[in-house]
Amino acid sequence: MNKKTFDALGRLFEAQIRGQLLQSKAKIFSQLEALDYCSKEEIVIGGKFPVKVTGYAITMFGHMDYCLECADRYPDD
Repeated sequence: MNKKTFDALGRLFEAQIRGQLLQSKAKIFSQLEALDYCSKEEIVIGGKFPVKVTGYAITMFGHMDYCLECADRYPDD
């Protein structure tokens, strides 16, 4: 996996930890979506005036590949 893909998956992983969707117009995320590493999601924030938020969320396949790559890049000593 190249550095650009690894960094993009890292951003998706961090957004998942924070419970957010990643909003970006970068071409890498549409490429990752085609590879099934992430998916375009939409959530509705309720209230008196509901708001629709769209963004990218990491899939289980992307999560697994990112974690396996982390284990290869940063092995335990």
